[in-house]
Amino acid sequence: MPAEIEVNAISGEVHFKIEDDKGERVHFKLDRRMASALVVMGLQELARLPPPEGELLQDPERPLLEGRPSFQVAIDHQSGDGLVGFRLHPLSALHFLFDDELTSKLVRELSEVLETPRPARVQRIRS
Repeated sequence: MPAEIEVNAISGEVHFKIEDDKGERVHFKLDRRMASALVVMGLQELARLPPPEGELLQDPERPLLEGRPSFQVAIDHQSGDGLVGFRLHPLSALHFLFDDELTSKLVRELSEVLETPRPARVQRIRS
């Protein structure tokens, strides 16, 4: 039996129901602050694991989070690097610093995507 997780927001709390691969179940409720702390602590522990194999976009598993984030672009005043902030509601913003080389690569690759007409992009994905 595969492990399962269910999370629901109910009456100002986040309710977690977790079942492991042996069928053992645990249920608990956390307020917003504690639920956020659990997520952050979990991400910190994930960072300690060895990196997953393969390319970022070729991973056979679905991404943990997927959506249309809002973003802002600025210059980091300490380093002069490009600063890009992303927010995928309801999570906190994530800030990424890009040096000139990485910024150039990002702009180039995004430009290549935009230069491909949308129908060709959609067709390419479906095949």
